Amino acid sequence: MGLSEAAFIEQCLTAHDADGALAFAPARKPGSSECSFLLSDGLCAIHPVKPYECRKIFGCEGASRHRRMREIIKKMWRK
Repeated sequence: MGLSEAAFIEQCLTAHDADGALAFAPARKPGSSECSFLLSDGLCAIHPVKPYECRKIFGCEGASRHRRMREIIKKMWRK
């Protein structure tokens, strides 16, 4: 994408406090719950390098599924 790591984090991700641990998720499109990497044809712009959390969460689905999957992933990271 031609961005430094810091610029990528700032421009493309949203930080979440996961019980004291910093976790990142793709930013949402302005005024939408859609992932910022979701293309107009419904495909993921970063699919070949999609993070585990995105593959597991199915990042393009609704917010309630995201909350449930984040809880599962937090438990996995604590192991």
